[in-house]
Amino acid sequence: MAPDIALQIAIHDRLISAPALTALVPAEHIKDAGSRPENFPCIRLGDAQVVREGETRTTRSVRVYMDLHCWTEEGGMMDARAIADEVRNALPSELEIVGYDLWGNFWVNGSRTLRDPKDYGHVIVSVEAMMTEVRHAHG
Repeated sequence: MAPDIALQIAIHDRLISAPALTALVPAEHIKDAGSRPENFPCIRLGDAQVVREGETRTTRSVRVYMDLHCWTEEGGMMDARAIADEVRNALPSELEIVGYDLWGNFWVNGSRTLRDPKDYGHVIVSVEAMMTEVRHAHG
């Protein structure tokens, strides 16, 4: 499985199991989607960048950057910022990522509040992970 997909699944699973977050955003509104949302409030996953960090005969290491988009329908930013804060609280420095080990840690790098022309609340939470996929050496 690609490292960004594996990380996205781990983040999704963590977010939908965080009661303080799902009190603000229904779990079914936390998903992978590329367009402006239709259901509010919501969190959109999927924007990612994978950068190769190094490769040996038995391991492949990458740094994955991912943005989580927190949306509210109201024009005020306070509700979107509250959702972003609960996203940060739900994501620990250690995550279980299927097929990968964290090399170093998992970080929530920060967040950006954006003005939307249709007056939606929109905050982007940026995360970063150093990951290693262990492969078997061929004899």
